[in-house]
Amino acid sequence: MMDRNIYQDMDQAELIQTMYLMREAASMDVAMYMTAFFAYVATAYFVGKRLSIFQLIVVSIMYVAFMVFNIMGINFLLTQFNLISGIIWPETAGFDTGTAFLTILILGLILSLGFMIEVRLRGTEEPEQE
Repeated sequence: MMDRNIYQDMDQAELIQTMYLMREAASMDVAMYMTAFFAYVATAYFVGKRLSIFQLIVVSIMYVAFMVFNIMGINFLLTQFNLISGIIWPETAGFDTGTAFLTILILGLILSLGFMIEVRLRGTEEPEQE
């Protein structure tokens, strides 16, 4: 576990700069999450029914592994962000800003897998051609 006093030797300007860097890194992680999420949903919608079982398993395992590591990275950044903000503004110490956000990310992962299952079971409706 990381020492909770790792940031104690930094002055306020360094702490604020570190917070901005963490926010930027978290933003990039969220952008990668959204990219992977919509790529998986698009794959499910357009070709999900035509994937073989092997292809489906490989794509889904790679997707889940990427998303889990991505969510873990976001969780780490949020934890460190909260720790630094508690040093700069002691009245915010212990205030959790990430649990709801992480819950939404995990729910998105579960729902996208459910979407793939739904497409596999029912298929997508083909538009009628005249």
